[in-house]
Amino acid sequence: MTQLITSLIKPEETLILVVDDIPDNVQLIGQILAGEKYRIAVATNGKQAISVAEKSKPDLVLLDIMMPDMDGYEVCKFMKSKLNMSNIPIIFLTAKTESTDKIKGFEIGAADYITKPFDAMEVLARVKTHLGLKLAIDRVNEYNLNLEIMLHERTKELIQIERHAAFSLMIQGIIHNFKNPITNLMWNSDFLSMQNAKIKSVISSKDVNALEKIEEISQNFEHNNSMIMSTLRQLTTMINSLMAKSRSDKSNVHEIIDLNYILNGELDFMNSDLDFKNNITKDIQLSDEKLLIEIAPSDVSQIFQNLIRNAMDALSQSTDPQITISTGRNKSDVWFKISDNGPGIKQSIIKKIFDPFFTTKSKIGENSDNKPTGTGLGLHSCNEILKSYSGKIEVDSQLGSGTSFTIYLPLKNVN
Repeated sequence: MTQLITSLIKPEETLILVVDDIPDNVQLIGQILAGEKYRIAVATNGKQAISVAEKSKPDLVLLDIMMPDMDGYEVCKFMKSKLNMSNIPIIFLTAKTESTDKIKGFEIGAADYITKPFDAMEVLARVKTHLGLKLAIDRVNEYNLNLEIMLHERTKELIQIERHAAFSLMIQGIIHNFKNPITNLMWNSDFLSMQNAKIKSVISSKDVNALEKIEEISQNFEHNNSMIMSTLRQLTTMINSLMAKSRSDKSNVHEIIDLNYILNGELDFMNSDLDFKNNITKDIQLSDEKLLIEIAPSDVSQIFQNLIRNAMDALSQSTDPQITISTGRNKSDVWFKISDNGPGIKQSIIKKIFDPFFTTKSKIGENSDNKPTGTGLGLHSCNEILKSYSGKIEVDSQLGSGTSFTIYLPLKNVN
């Protein structure tokens, strides 16, 4: 591996700074390095060495220890304290051979020593070794940086995937709930058609009791028309909620907003899901205080929807499903908590629930016999979103008693 790395060094693209107050030493080192086609910069004192290093960013520094005004130890210490120069390897040039002197140099960041008088083969060997090490470190740092960028982009991509998947699941549930009122409308429409046929029949029969029969039919008309109007209002509410939700989810702009305001909007939207509205007992305990946060509201919406959907899935087999939603604040954070009275989560599973693609549910698209499905990205996405706002998520679960998720976000103080 060392041979592979050092073979990648290109002397003509490598700059070495030689620092020595004795011209003969500079000339000798220069000749040794020039013979291998290394590019060379020169400084004859400590201050000049720092100035040259800051401007030219050498790949390696050969630094004399014994210099007037500012010795090599001081130069080394200064360079290692600066972020833009701290990764440059420094090899001391010295006539000192005492181990205490060498230890001092290593403690302040020196990479190696070359003793005087210089041996050309030793100089080149040490230079090549430390240039190879620097190249390897630079490549690792570059790889890590690229990896961080890739992970950041992948995380954003996963959050978007989960946002679309969660919204898709919600829409599927709501569309399913459209069927009942639509069926109701069709039934009432058919009934009105039947009543209309009866009216025509009564009128054509010239029955003496026609007025009484028509009045009875009229009452049925009024009742069924009332049913139709009520159902239409219900559908209009559901459609308006969907449209409002669609608009709010398109915005990724940060704004200072009351957490309670966002959650009230989410609850209005969730009530479009008739299972959530009618089949689950809800205990809503929103704080009377304004809980100001600076955030993209759609991010809070995604977290809230994921946690509510998880709670509903956990309660899918419960005979008395209950969800408690509460909000509050402490000195530095606002919080909201979503609790259910479901079966709870095993401690061995809690350690994994924030891992990407981990889920105890059937994956979307799998044959699940109408059981809850998931992407395995919900809680992971929640966690990643919260990290971007310096927030956090806590989980508390007891088998047989239920589960609580508490979300913390920094409180925004507005003077």
